[in-house]
Amino acid sequence: MAQPVRLASFADFERVFGNDPAAGALADYVRLFFLNGGTDCYVMRVAHEPGTSIVELQTEAGASALTLRAKSPGSLGEYLRAEVSYPGGASEKRFNMRVFRWRRTAGGREEQSDVEEFRNLSMAPSDPAYAPDVISQRSALVDATVAPAPTAGNGLSFGRRPIPAATAFGLGFKRVVGTGDKRFGLSLGGRPPITVTFDADAIADSAGQTGVAAAIGDAITDALSDAGLASLAVAVSWVAGPSDGGTGTRLLALSHAGDLALSRARNNDVAETLGLGSTDGGIEIGPFSAPRPACTGVVTRGNVLVGGAPDLFNDLGSRAWNSLQLVRIQTADAAGAVTTVEVPLELGDSGRVWLGEGGAGHDGVRQLLRHIASRINAHAISKPRTFFWRASASDYRLHLVPTAGPSNFIAAVALVDSTGADISLTDIVLSNVRHYSVGASGGGAGRQRSPSAPATDGTPAEAEDYDEAYRVARREIDLFNLLVLPPRSANNELLPRLYGPASALCQQKRAFLIMDPPETWRDPQTASEGADASRIGVVNDHAAVYYPNVLVPGKRREIELGPAGAMAGLYARTDGTRGVWTTPAGTDAELRGVVGVGRRMEDTENGWLNQRGVNAIRVQPNGIVSWGARTLDGDDDFASEYKYIAVRRTALYIEESLTRGLKWVVFEPNEPSLWAQIRLVVGSFLNGMHRRGAFGAVKPSQAYYVRCDASTTPPADQRAGIVNIEVGFQPLYPAEFVVLTIRQMTGEAGS
Repeated sequence: MAQPVRLASFADFERVFGNDPAAGALADYVRLFFLNGGTDCYVMRVAHEPGTSIVELQTEAGASALTLRAKSPGSLGEYLRAEVSYPGGASEKRFNMRVFRWRRTAGGREEQSDVEEFRNLSMAPSDPAYAPDVISQRSALVDATVAPAPTAGNGLSFGRRPIPAATAFGLGFKRVVGTGDKRFGLSLGGRPPITVTFDADAIADSAGQTGVAAAIGDAITDALSDAGLASLAVAVSWVAGPSDGGTGTRLLALSHAGDLALSRARNNDVAETLGLGSTDGGIEIGPFSAPRPACTGVVTRGNVLVGGAPDLFNDLGSRAWNSLQLVRIQTADAAGAVTTVEVPLELGDSGRVWLGEGGAGHDGVRQLLRHIASRINAHAISKPRTFFWRASASDYRLHLVPTAGPSNFIAAVALVDSTGADISLTDIVLSNVRHYSVGASGGGAGRQRSPSAPATDGTPAEAEDYDEAYRVARREIDLFNLLVLPPRSANNELLPRLYGPASALCQQKRAFLIMDPPETWRDPQTASEGADASRIGVVNDHAAVYYPNVLVPGKRREIELGPAGAMAGLYARTDGTRGVWTTPAGTDAELRGVVGVGRRMEDTENGWLNQRGVNAIRVQPNGIVSWGARTLDGDDDFASEYKYIAVRRTALYIEESLTRGLKWVVFEPNEPSLWAQIRLVVGSFLNGMHRRGAFGAVKPSQAYYVRCDASTTPPADQRAGIVNIEVGFQPLYPAEFVVLTIRQMTGEAGS
């Protein structure tokens, strides 16, 4: 709304604006423009006080995360949707967003259009990928805001390899990591990683959890000091791990007031052994993980902590593989009908999940999530007409995405154990809507807060709304040649008041206004009598008016429309095939897609209109054609040099082309050699037009002239930095009337 959108076809218009008849005649005007030969146009929707669609996305915990607002006001914003997912390798630090618009096809099916994707976004205000900035700057559909600014927590990193919580904790730790120097990489705040080295042999067998943590913490402190980062600190501790059937286990935990990332060292690496860093299955939670918008669909939550320990890892890791029998999940079809489906997991191992399938690798939780994703996808392939899900697994995020159903669909999902009982997933699984809905249709479902009422297109535009639209057009549109104002409804009494400012815009942009006839023109006589009233306040040599309205096919009956949209297409067609110097009228100027006219007229009535500068739309044997060639300044009494449309538009074409083609002249020395170059360039351009038949003379010397010398640019203008170029051309006037003189010859005349 109130922003120009460039279109290359009517399909583009339907994709961007829809085709709702309630929106007025705009769609019909654009359709007729392209049908009659138009190939390129800008469309601006103008309304008075339209609403704007909006939605607040919430975090997994239900707090405000991000607000999306449609860039364009109006009801079309209600069709915008957004999806959120978390990227692999950074599933607890960043997020992806996908924004699109629902579009209904001719067959009544909804499909996604104008799809935009934004990857690896962050909620950290200092990050180059800060979500509100990236989305607002790059999206053509929505703006994103957040208030207040997100606050950071601590960056956390958990190892995935449990250590037995025995009395001799140091001994158990060394049995896992081995002896000698052990190393891992550490990156704080996005800095390059440094290598941390600790001596496992220096850790006493009898050392407790605190002692082992202190040894690793001291090694980190030394490494930071050696790297010139002594002001930074990392806290090291042990937190509860999954059950081992005995005294329990512990997981290594690191915390830092900023981003924290662990990685492998080049030699004597311990990161792989302990599962440190996301690459080796560690759980790394960024300081801005919590403020992110929640994933759409169904997702496991690897970042939920209970007692400081990762709940999902410990819950699933403590269970036996074969205790997990199936996933029970709801699925919705395109019509919104919901059914419940059971997907068998087919797990036979009796060992604990954290040990890994077959008791190897100690990476069982991630293996389990990948296995569930594989079973979901296999079931979807085998049941394509009844099961509508797509699954993926990265890090500790299993993400289930509905492939059908309404945007507000929230699936109930359960993991069922070997006894047939549902396993409680309250803390570790979030079921959200299929899509976030920008606007009221979301109804506040899931992790979104929606307005109570949908955005509307407002009321019909008023004169000041068009004035603002013209200001936008001047700023945003580099070049346009024709301007048409489609009415909001059949009652277009506002249009005559709009044509004055519209023609002024055309004068400034070297364009031409095509006007519809006023409603008061009921027949050729009232049109002829009302011509003077249509000229009031209008730049008359930059506009033309056509009469009568045209008829186009409707669903139940023919629809009467102003002719301006079809005429704009005809102008474009004539420009492309014969040149702008050719009048868009005559027997070959048929209007396509038009089945009739609002009022037929005779030749005499057509003559009345011609004399008053009103152009006729006529029914001729070869079809419905444009049968007029005059601007509003074309009344016979005016004797205007721009009486004819083709002459006026030829002059505008020359002026615009030379203005653009002579920009190289700026800042060149203003002296005779420059003037000679200008004469050469302009003369070459005009000679090309002459060869194409643009002028009303055979010889070039009679068709045009160019003056740029000391006579046009006196010394005073040279000192002022002005170079004056005078161009004249012989217009190609249209033949409006054919006068036949017939004489009888007597028999003696030939003797």
